[in-house]
Amino acid sequence: DGEPTEAEASLGVDWAALLGSFDANFDISIGSATLNRTQAKDLYLDGTLRAGDATIREARVADLLGADAAYRGELRGLGADMLLDGRFDLAVAAPARFLKRLTGTSLRLGETGSVTATGSLRGPLGEPHIEGNLTIYGGEVAMAGDVTLSSLSYDLSIDAEHPSLSDLFAAMEITTALNPALGGGLLTGQLTGDAAGFSLEDLAGRVGAMEFAGRLSFDGAGDDAGARPYVTAELDSGPVVWPALFASAEQEGGSDSNTLGA
Repeated sequence: DGEPTEAEASLGVDWAALLGSFDANFDISIGSATLNRTQAKDLYLDGTLRAGDATIREARVADLLGADAAYRGELRGLGADMLLDGRFDLAVAAPARFLKRLTGTSLRLGETGSVTATGSLRGPLGEPHIEGNLTIYGGEVAMAGDVTLSSLSYDLSIDAEHPSLSDLFAAMEITTALNPALGGGLLTGQLTGDAAGFSLEDLAGRVGAMEFAGRLSFDGAGDDAGARPYVTAELDSGPVVWPALFASAEQEGGSDSNTLGA
């Protein structure tokens, strides 16, 4: 069940061994709790403990740094080596504020809208394998891979789709306006990174009717001046009809800029 943690040892209690010594059903509601100066509100836990493993019918926290999170499934070995095998739901109403409170990093994310994620978690508690779907900026992202909670890092294959690239650029507050007639786009690749930025390798996608491939990286800490996030892309594509990509001056409300930027 793993070695006792420092906190357990200081209390003289091996909680993993204690919980493994009896069976029980539990149905617990807590109005608020604070751990490491982080407050969680409206906690609920319903499940069964048997031989050191737990079946979780529902574990939910309604407000953890602004996120609503839930888990249903199995917890095997209630100690440092705990294994997950279940499903999760996550909803974050204000993602930029959530990341700032979680990591201390300020990111200019634009108008993400409410971010939601659903899927499965399997493997060690600190480094689970995840498969699921993410909704952000009005688009959908299917993902599968591994995350490391201690460093908030990830290595995921992704398959993303958005119905309107012009709406996506506007929501991300990218200075260049795209032609609404482009319609939607697709993107696949291998995504690695952490809360401060990411890289997308083996990238393949489509913008309107134009297909492309290459790599892309995002530095959330900002460009050299530290003013805005910084995007770098190396892409190969078929013929590009530049006027068809960008909004006209009338569509942009008078702007005639044709410079890509973030």
